[in-house]
Amino acid sequence: MSIQLPSRSLVMLSGPSGAGKSTFIKKNHLKSMTVSSDDLRVQVVGSKFGVVEDTLAEIPNYSSDAAIFQLMRSIVEVRLKERLTTVVDATLLDDKSRKSFAEIAEKYEVPCTVLMLNTPLQECLTRNLQRKRVVEASVIESQYQRMQWNSRYPHEVISSDETIQWVRPDLNTTNLYAVGDVHGMLPELKQLIEAMGFVHENGIPKRKDGGKLLFLGDLIDRGPHSLETLEYVKKCVEHGHLCLMGNHEKKMIHMWEQFQS
Repeated sequence: MSIQLPSRSLVMLSGPSGAGKSTFIKKNHLKSMTVSSDDLRVQVVGSKFGVVEDTLAEIPNYSSDAAIFQLMRSIVEVRLKERLTTVVDATLLDDKSRKSFAEIAEKYEVPCTVLMLNTPLQECLTRNLQRKRVVEASVIESQYQRMQWNSRYPHEVISSDETIQWVRPDLNTTNLYAVGDVHGMLPELKQLIEAMGFVHENGIPKRKDGGKLLFLGDLIDRGPHSLETLEYVKKCVEHGHLCLMGNHEKKMIHMWEQFQS
């Protein structure tokens, strides 16, 4: 079985311990894009749920979990800001626990999907006994009972042996507004954008019809506001607008690389 998901999106894995989230990550080669609560717990406090990974490690106080999830959210935010496909690996049994990650995706206008692993309880318990990190059966049973299947967020119910097919979203050209060479003329650029029907809200251009800007490159040189123009366009791109690299940007990068060497 194969499930289609948009690339450059947020994927939240949801399911009780033993549901097969790690198996799903391994099968789909997701490790490099995964932010895992278990892995961060090991890095920060040295153990997973009381299983000491290092002879010098101490079993953590579980009050540290709040800090672990805050760190997870910080990492997810950095990745989504850079438009990197990101997988969150945690139990995330209900929308309350999924909310903070979904809000980050919404902030950067990134699609998000909850993948719920529908693994039978007995199979979860059996898998649990085969792992190094064994969770108490009562904990898994409680997690299974609390699992919320009717999420308000886009979601799919899957098995751990399914595979992901990443789909690159088609470029919507219906409401796309192209902007030619800017060359550091930031005030004039903003005037042009507003003349095209955009309104600046908190410094970001928006149109009622959801239109997006496509900057065609050559943002710098000649005009007096090259740096400010780059910062402005970067913020626009972070909020869903599009930008191509021009030859002036390529020359700047080449010059910087030579300067660094």
